[in-house]
Amino acid sequence: MAYIHINLTPYSELENKQWYVIEIACVVLVFVVMNGFASVSIKNINSQIGGIQEQQQNAESSIADLEALRDGVVDLTKEVSELESRLAAIRSTDLMGVNQYESVMMMEIIHTLKPSGVWFKNMEIDPSGNTVKLSVYAMELGHIAEFYRALSSTQKENVQNNDIRSKVSFRQIGLDQIKESSQNILGVSSQSLSVQEFDLDLYYDMITS
Repeated sequence: MAYIHINLTPYSELENKQWYVIEIACVVLVFVVMNGFASVSIKNINSQIGGIQEQQQNAESSIADLEALRDGVVDLTKEVSELESRLAAIRSTDLMGVNQYESVMMMEIIHTLKPSGVWFKNMEIDPSGNTVKLSVYAMELGHIAEFYRALSSTQKENVQNNDIRSKVSFRQIGLDQIKESSQNILGVSSQSLSVQEFDLDLYYDMITS
């Protein structure tokens, strides 16, 4: 049986023997363009990866700096705590010295205000509360009044820089009930004496400047 062969190739292609070159060129061009886009994309991705790695390195460096700073802060906190402890000890020592000085000064001032015929049985001075508690003997009621007036006069005394006693003012004087008792007062008499016994609560102000 005879077969009939029909060539379906377009006539233009039959006339142009190198028709495939154009298609190959198109394919190559598409491949080149795609390869260029791929290269640019890969370059961008690599650049982003590099940026991320740099950020990671910076973050790790920052973390290391923060840890070093934290250690420094801990050490600094310990030093500050030690300095505060030392400062508190120094202040306590200074305050103790000031209180002792103030107590001695108050004893001297009260003693100078005391008239003859008055003796102290007991004296308690609290510089932190600016108070003085006295247990006192007096030969006569007149001596009590004289001592009271001397203490009260400090409220009106003019301050003198060269006289520390003028900077002390007894702003409140509390006099408890006076009672008569018989006492042996050392240095006064070997026999029992009839004296007036009373307590004083003194509240004072002191000018420090």
